[in-house]
Amino acid sequence: MRPGITLGPAVVVPGLVFASGQVGMGEIKAATRESLGNLKKVLELSGSSLDKVVKFNSELSPVVDRAMWDIPLILSLFEGHGGDGHHE
Repeated sequence: MRPGITLGPAVVVPGLVFASGQVGMGEIKAATRESLGNLKKVLELSGSSLDKVVKFNSELSPVVDRAMWDIPLILSLFEGHGGDGHHE
């Protein structure tokens, strides 16, 4: 990839939206809220929504204290949308 070229926030194909790279800044809980808010905006701008999410992955920097990650916030966004609440 050439310098200065960035990935788009989403790729839309008939019936599907693939979103990636929604980053949050700051301490982990604020960054979690920001990145999920960014994801929600990207999905809505692409004609979709959080209630249509099939799979959600998140990666943390190795230096982040995983105990500080806001799992309840993430689960609350998908609550009532058919997920089983499973997380690792």
